[in-house]
Amino acid sequence: MVSGLLLVADWAAQQLGDDEKSPPDLAAELEPYIIARQPGAEHRRNVKVLGASNTEYEFDMQHGRDLIDVIPAHQTSTAFAMRKAGDVQNGPFIPGLAPLFIVDDRKDRHRAMSEISILGAITRAVPASQIMQPLH
Repeated sequence: MVSGLLLVADWAAQQLGDDEKSPPDLAAELEPYIIARQPGAEHRRNVKVLGASNTEYEFDMQHGRDLIDVIPAHQTSTAFAMRKAGDVQNGPFIPGLAPLFIVDDRKDRHRAMSEISILGAITRAVPASQIMQPLH
């Protein structure tokens, strides 16, 4: 029930042009940085997995053992990411894989770090700026 409400809220925000949303191409923008960190790892886009509730979730990409989603620094996105992570991590369908949420911190770093600390209670989350830093 809660996940359904979160999906409706997310859809409504998209329809209203909520300016809190990250541009749809942020995942594509981050993709080369993600690949560069582990060039030999398996990489796939738009990966679907089942959670413990048999709900199907889509992640922006899988890179190595990470199921990656890029999300805006917004409470609705964080709430849905927590639900998604909890369901997927407790399901028997993704042995060896783990969710990783990359939070867009380009507009409001303080808000992004707050959302990351909330997500960090149950799953891995990092700011987008960390992914975009040079490796050396």
